[in-house]
Amino acid sequence: MSFIILIFYVICLYIRPQEIQGLFFRSNIMFYLGISLVVFWILGIIKGNYKIAQVPQNIFIVCLLLAIALSQLTNLYFHGAYKGFYEFSINVILYFIISSVLDSEKKVIIFIWILILCSSYIACEGVLLYYNRAGIDNLTMDEGRIRYVSIFGDPNDMALAINTILPFLFYFIFYHTSKLFKFISMLLLVICIYAIWLTNSRGGILTFCFITTMFTIKRYKYTYGVVLSIIILLIMLAYAPTRMSMLTFQEESARGRIVGMRTGMELMRSNYKSIFLGNGYGSFAEGPTGYVAHNSPMHVAGETGILGLYFWMGLIYISIKGLSAQFKNKIISNKNTYDLSHVLLISLIGFLFGALFLSSPYNPILYMLYGCIASILIIRRNIGEMINTYPTANEYIKNGIITAAILVIVNIFIRVVS
Repeated sequence: MSFIILIFYVICLYIRPQEIQGLFFRSNIMFYLGISLVVFWILGIIKGNYKIAQVPQNIFIVCLLLAIALSQLTNLYFHGAYKGFYEFSINVILYFIISSVLDSEKKVIIFIWILILCSSYIACEGVLLYYNRAGIDNLTMDEGRIRYVSIFGDPNDMALAINTILPFLFYFIFYHTSKLFKFISMLLLVICIYAIWLTNSRGGILTFCFITTMFTIKRYKYTYGVVLSIIILLIMLAYAPTRMSMLTFQEESARGRIVGMRTGMELMRSNYKSIFLGNGYGSFAEGPTGYVAHNSPMHVAGETGILGLYFWMGLIYISIKGLSAQFKNKIISNKNTYDLSHVLLISLIGFLFGALFLSSPYNPILYMLYGCIASILIIRRNIGEMINTYPTANEYIKNGIITAAILVIVNIFIRVVS
């Protein structure tokens, strides 16, 4: 039952029926589905149907939640601490449920298909919006750029969501044996790429090229992959939307991103408390410029300080390490889970690449990916293919070095381009 409710919850998370005018269940469907999902999941754990996934991601995501709350508690802003804890706890709970409920390869594939179909739906809505000039819920385009409602109301966020599922479509095209699945995947891939194009999102176009490069290298090895990727990049840049030709540091949007990153650095360095604990969750837009970071690491650093950024980066590090470690294991008893691990890795890195151009550190799609990764690691461990992925003391130190390096690199970048 938990799996079925989870599917409906994710569908509503994407489609947003609760925010579309005229639907009878508009108001509280997400709340009721969320409560039902948690209740049935807990009952499933009590009955022994599910187990909490024993993976190192758990400690990092819980600590990130505490860092978010602490960033406002130290300001004595208790409502802000409650708001941050409540909002991000939804992602935390969703992560734990996904990593627990997706306890078989079949469930993982079904869940991935739900993500594919939901993303394809918003892509179709975007294409229809482009040709009809008026979409669902009287939605209009954003200066000639397609978008959807709510969390996908910004064309850049819409492009990021669609890009995230492209590796899965590549997987079903190249690795699935069913010709029907191959055909459906190819059709959806064309629609999704066209929708990314219509968002006129420069970050979206670059993320598409990056994901395509990663997959072609994985599929055709480095030589053929690099050559094919260069061809794709040249084609995309030659025929890319007009905004790609304005990709300079002096252009208004690019300057806004630089100002946003500088704001994040200023927020973090405003006092000793802010350096380590941040200026407070949700406070970024209240900074001196009113900009958001347009860069996820700096968004986290500005709001939750080095502490929050350490745990946010730790989730990335330990997930990539966990998926990458298995490729050193020569025992492959299940080719499907092995290939799924590859595409999950590409999807995660692709999302994070796109998030470099956006303030999306708390996007639920990211934490659903973490849930899928934790699930596939447990499945592979259960069939004897997975080596130990728990971090050593040295790896905690490495994550700290990576966290510090990001701050240094961003600071240098800001100084160079300003």
